[in-house]
Amino acid sequence: IPIDLIVTNCLHDVAEKIEAAPPSLKALLKRKLDEGGVPMSETLARKLLCDIAHDAALAHVLKALAVVKAPFDLDELLQRLTSVRDARRKDQEHSP
Repeated sequence: IPIDLIVTNCLHDVAEKIEAAPPSLKALLKRKLDEGGVPMSETLARKLLCDIAHDAALAHVLKALAVVKAPFDLDELLQRLTSVRDARRKDQEHSP
């Protein structure tokens, strides 16, 4: 799915949830939005990142991982997983 469509869908999903909220919660959310509240924008940013990770092409996901200096090579990710599994197996073998 193209990134711009993921962004649009995310914003529509959040707007729909706000509109469907009970009146008291809706008033609180509206106030936070009007104030430009950090918690609302942070929550939105985190949801958007999750949506991108889930729905975008793998190439975009790997680029996003590279930007935050996380492993972004599939072979390296697999090697790291194998190392972790081996270490866990050794720990389990040596635990009472």
